[in-house]
This record gives sequence, structure tokens and C-alpha cells, in this order.
Amino acid sequence: MTIMTDRHPELFPEEYDFINDSVTDARLRKRGINPMAQSYIDEVNERRYKMGVKAFMPTSASPEHHLATLNDDLFLTSHAFLAQ
Repeated sequence: MTIMTDRHPELFPEEYDFINDSVTDARLRKRGINPMAQSYIDEVNERRYKMGVKAFMPTSASPEHHLATLNDDLFLTSHAFLAQ
């Protein structure tokens, strides 16, 4: 593993949540539905926002500033953040 991928799970654990999915959660994800609680999604994306990283799996109920990161070139993907 490279340094970048070694640090990725540490800095962005939300991107690995699917590993612990129940059968029901996995089915929801397969249908494009995020099984995470909205409060968790908002907490994770606020941390990412402060880091300058695009939101991860926001929903229509997510704050507008989280949704805006998806189309804003000033915000990086998690992998691009680590590559800097």
C-alpha cells in the first residue's frame, strides 16, 4: 500500500462503511439509497467541507453547502486531497 491509501481509511472512514453493511443496508445501497442516518451524513460532510473535500453520499435533505461541493472545483475528492 502507498502512503496515500494507508491514510485514506484513517481520514475518510465513511468511505468504508459499506464493509459492515447488514444485508438490508447492502440492498438499499444497491438501489441507490444511502442507509446511513442523516445526522451521520451531515456530520461527516461538515468535516469534509472544512477540509475542502467533496461531500460523500449527500441526500436531498443535506445542507445546501454540502450539496454545492459536488459541483465546485475548489473542493477535492478524498483521493485528490491525499495526493496534494
